[in-house]
This record gives sequence, structure tokens and C-alpha cells, in this order.
Amino acid sequence: MQEKIGFLMKKALFVVFLLTAVLLNSAIAEDSVKYIDDIRVVGKKEQPSVSLEPQKTLIKIETYKSPTISQNVGDILKDFVIMDYRAESDLVPGYDTLYMRGFSSKRFVTALDGFQIRNTGGRPTTGTVDYSLLPPFLIDSIEILPGPHSALYPGESLGGVINFKIHEPKPYETLKPDVSVSTSYGAYDTQQHNLSLRGGSGNLTYDLGYQKYFTNGYLRNNKADIDNFFGRFGYLLPNNGYIALTTSYAHIDREVPVKNDPDDPGSDYDGDYPEVSSGAGSSYSRFYAWQHPEVQKTASHYQLNFKLPTSWGNCKANAYYRLENHDRPTLVWVKPKDHFNATKDGSWDVDFRQQGGQISNEFNLAPGHTTNIGGGIEQLYDKEDYYNAEKSKRLMEDRYHKRNENIFGFVQHKWAILPELLLTAGLRYEDNTVWASNYCPWQDTFHVPGYGTWAKETYSEWMPKSFFTYKLDGLADELRDTSISLGISRIWRSPGEIVECQYAGVPQIVWLDPEHGVGYDVIFDRRLARNIHMQLNYSYSQIKDYIARNNLFTNGNQYMINLDEVIRQGIELQFAGSLTDSLDFRLGYAWQDFENEGDELAGKTELDDRAKNRINAGLSWRLFEGTTLMLDYEYQDDQTILITDEVEPGEYEFYEIALDSYHVVDLALEQTLFDKWRNLKNCVLKIYVKNLFDKEYQNTNGYPALDCTVGAGISFSL
Repeated sequence: MQEKIGFLMKKALFVVFLLTAVLLNSAIAEDSVKYIDDIRVVGKKEQPSVSLEPQKTLIKIETYKSPTISQNVGDILKDFVIMDYRAESDLVPGYDTLYMRGFSSKRFVTALDGFQIRNTGGRPTTGTVDYSLLPPFLIDSIEILPGPHSALYPGESLGGVINFKIHEPKPYETLKPDVSVSTSYGAYDTQQHNLSLRGGSGNLTYDLGYQKYFTNGYLRNNKADIDNFFGRFGYLLPNNGYIALTTSYAHIDREVPVKNDPDDPGSDYDGDYPEVSSGAGSSYSRFYAWQHPEVQKTASHYQLNFKLPTSWGNCKANAYYRLENHDRPTLVWVKPKDHFNATKDGSWDVDFRQQGGQISNEFNLAPGHTTNIGGGIEQLYDKEDYYNAEKSKRLMEDRYHKRNENIFGFVQHKWAILPELLLTAGLRYEDNTVWASNYCPWQDTFHVPGYGTWAKETYSEWMPKSFFTYKLDGLADELRDTSISLGISRIWRSPGEIVECQYAGVPQIVWLDPEHGVGYDVIFDRRLARNIHMQLNYSYSQIKDYIARNNLFTNGNQYMINLDEVIRQGIELQFAGSLTDSLDFRLGYAWQDFENEGDELAGKTELDDRAKNRINAGLSWRLFEGTTLMLDYEYQDDQTILITDEVEPGEYEFYEIALDSYHVVDLALEQTLFDKWRNLKNCVLKIYVKNLFDKEYQNTNGYPALDCTVGAGISFSL
């Protein structure tokens, strides 16, 4: 195995050196370089919608072009090769639908203005991150930070960080608000309507927004009805500071796709819908049409943000409070093994509460030195009624139970050691306490002796982080706007979501250890021409005590175990910029590989179901003044899933099923109808085609992806 890793590392380094050699010998004709004393002019500096930087990729929402109409910011992230879209349906936004570098949402951080978004998750049809709560009009920009190299974010950032930055409050010269309206309609009765208002008076500002999204879906039992309300009220402080209260409310009804298998009589196959198999594999639907499964959800969010630049630093503070209710009404058999008996209500109702706060101060001790120091607390609660508490005899109380408490502190320092050498070094401390129910109501006893009704474990760790960037401009004229970066950081993650802490009702935390290890990133970054950037990133992660499901290989209660060691490595190659004044593009390729270094059987099934090679590309071509053609292309190679079969007690055989590779093209034409007409401004019509060549493929095992569909949308401002 070490020889294989060594060979792949040499291969990656060879690619870096080869690209360097090629670029050293290429004179970029588009950029004429002129020397005027000590000033070097390299042409016009543009601000593209996608900016590649050594430590992050920055996406500007207002100028980003895509051949689809996004319901949420997750739809935008799908376009980037570091992300992998894994939803059951392309039309119904759901939970944890994105992977980052092959890691699910529990191993990368999703943040809103620097603070992590999550709940305890883990129940059927619930998860930790719901992207449908984040419509694009809320967000100013998206930061994609690959790898675990920032001390500002929690230890879950093995794969990296996605940070959504909300528009900051700004002053308005008149009382008239800025009003934006958009509406769209597409196949399967998919419609979306957005209204937003931004304005202010003096130092007071306000932002209001509403989104309506509805679709019948293309899978059987796949309707969705989503209402998002948003409001923010701010007060502007001196030095571009502010204090703002943000509130949001969402009401969501989402049906859960059901089996639709011609080979399964129980599914009552309906040929008007795509097939959803009853076959093997954990991703397949567990429900039949007669059960009418759906998720009814409400979510409320309150957040207070404070920013005040002063002579002693840029002080920031925020506090948040979130409430969510998930009700999953469905029918189940009274006796699961006797389908000739009666049915009963099998509802699952869960309430989540999250609260926390953080304070930080960023200051300059000396020229070339910037320090950010801060800390905070995060608390996660839930309460649930599973299969009607009094009927299932499960012990439940009508109050919230604290499940997670995370107390943290961080310091991060940026030091320009030399004009061409920049070091970002940080240290993060986390103290995480986790609670899990230990009571078994059916037997009126405890699952694990000695722990009482609730098991409690505390995990704590110091995590050093580092990221070096060396600019090669001074070595040779051909190396201008070229840099090499190296990130080396500690990996550490304690058991988090409830499926890791309390699986099948049994507290797993009593034997689970935190994951730990080291993450490396080597990045070659170069501006090729104009505003075109190329970035090559090789990443290597050594993760010890990797937490994995073991339920397929145990007859006892140890459903989750620690794998001895997992090695993950990958390559991301990205290009972004403008080929001409009228043609913008992005292109990305990603390769990844997961290897279990131990002999645990769970290591085989935990690390499968990930494609090794992926390509994403996008073009935005301004054909004429006000007319833009947009095209997206996505390729993914075979995605292999291991299925296990116990042939003898304790002896298992594995066989493979595969999601076939696919090529998908989306196309759209955007036409500006007018810049101004009476009180209307910037009226734009977009006509789009998804899956232009009607390819059959799957994002998630067992669920067909969207066929060729057409839609249109119009937007304007007042």
C-alpha cells in the first residue's frame, strides 16, 4: 500500500513539475507587460464571478452565470468539481445532498457567516444540513476552503469548509427600496417565485425576502412545497460597522420517493413514473406507495451580528438561535412480518434546537502581521416521539435533551515573512461533550451497564493548523502571478450526529474514539492570461480511528466502530476566467481514492459508493449585447457499491453493483428584454434545458436522475 501511495505522490509531483516547465516556456501573448519605473502593468484587472485563490475559491452570487434557475445555494455548489451532488431527486432539495472531497456533511463544515450550520440529524429522512433553507437572494458570496487548514472552523472540516456570506448592511441615499422580483416555470409543474426588498433610512437598514417553490417531482410520491421568509433589520455604526438582527422562517412539505419496481408486487408498479428498485443497497427507498411517506417541516432562525472596526482591531460577535420541527407521517404494519394484518400510524416527530455564539477580534500588531483570536459555544438539543411513544413503550419526555455542547477557542496569525512568503498558522481548541440515551423501554433496563439513563462522554483536543504560500514572481519574469502553497494541519473529529452517538437506540459513544490524523494539501496556482487562473491541488489525508457503520457484520450492539486507519488522497485541477471579453468559462477535474489500511469488514462497505473521476465545465458566452448563451457539462465515471452476503455464520462474500458513468449537458439562453421601462429595470428572460441529450443516469443508487426538461424564468427590479 505504501508503495502505491508513493507512486501516486510521485505521479502528482511529476504533473506539477511538467505544468511548471510548460508554463515557463510559454509567453502569454494576450498580456503585454510594460515597465514604468517600479510599476508593472499587466493589463486590465477584472473581477470574475469565480476567483481561484490558493486557500479558497470565491463565488460571487450576483454575477455567477448558470444554465439553471437555483432554488438554493446548494444548486450553485453542484457546479464545482470538489463537490459531489448525491440527492435522490434533482427537483426536490433535501438534506445532506452534497459531498465534499468524497466526505459526507459530517466530515466537512457548512457555515453561515463563519458559524457552523447543523443539527443532531441522523433520523430517517432527516439530516444535519438542509440546503432548501438557503435561497440565493440571501447570500452575497460563497467561500470554498479545501482541506482542514483553517483554525476558524470546527474539527469536522476534514474535507474542507463551505462558508455562505450574507450581504452586509449598507447605507441608502433615498427612502425608495431596491426591489427584485423573479418567477420561473418548468417541467413537472416546477415553479419558483422570489421577492426581495432592500432599503433604509439614515443609519437604519432593512432586508425582506420571500420565496415560493413547488414541484410535483418526476419520481413517484415526490411532491415538494416550500415557503421561505426572510427579514433583517440593521443599524449602521461608525467605521463601516453595524449591528443586525436576522430572522427567517420556513414551512416545507416534502414527499419521500417510494419503490416503483415492476419485479416487486408490493410496490404496485406505476408505469407513469421512473423505476425505483427494491434491490439491495442502503440508498434504495424503504417505503411503498401505500405508506404515503412525507416530511413536514418548520424552521425558525434568529441571528444577531455585530461588527465594529476600531483602532485596536476589527471586532465581531454573533449569536444565533434555531428551532426545527420534523414530522414524518407514514403508515406501517402493526406486525412487520405479517403483512396480512392491520396498519398503524408510524409517525416520527423530532424537534431540534440549536443555539450558540462567538466573539472574535482581528488586529495588526505590526506591518505584515494579522492576528484573529476568538472563541464561543455551540449547543444542540432535540426531543422526539418515535412511532407514537405510548404505543411503542419508548420512554420519552416532552422536553429537550442536550445532545452536544462544543466550547471552542482559536487563534490564527497571518505573517508575511518575506514579500513572497506568507504563512497562515493557527491553533484551535475544542471541548465537546456528547449525551446519548441508554435506556431500553422494552426491557426496562439499560443497554450499557454503569451509565444510567443517559451516557455522557467528553472529548477535547488542540488542533494546530498551517498554510504556507510562496510567490514565484521574483524568480523569473515568466513566473509572474505564480505560487506554490503547502498546507499541513491536524485532523480531529469527535462523534457528532446522533447516528454515530446513538445507533439503533444504543449509545455508541461509550466505545467510540475521536478520529484524528494529519491532512496535507500541495497547491500550484498560476494566472495564465487575462483573468484566467489555473490551480492544481494534491491532497492527502491520514485518518486514524475513522468512525464507520458495522451493523452489517454484528449481531450485538456495536453498530459503530473505529477503523484503524483510512487514507484519502485526491487531485483537483481547476481553470476559471475569461477567454475573451464575451466568453467566460470554468473547468474542473477531480480524482480521489479511499483506502482502508486495516482488515475490518466495515472498511469495505463504508468507503465504497464514490466515483474516482469527475469533470465539471461551464461556459457563458455573450453572443450579442444583452444575449448570453450558457452551457454546463458534467462527467462522472463508474461508481461502485459493495453488497455483502453472509454465506456462513461470520463469513461474508462481497459483490459489486455499479452506477454507470454518465455525461450530462445543460443549456440556457438569457436575453435582456430591456434595461429600463417606466419603473421596471433590468428585465431578463431565461430559457433553459436540463439534460439536453436525455441521458439516463443516477446521482444516488436506486434513484433515476432527471430526464430532459425545459423551463423558463423572468426577473426584473424596481
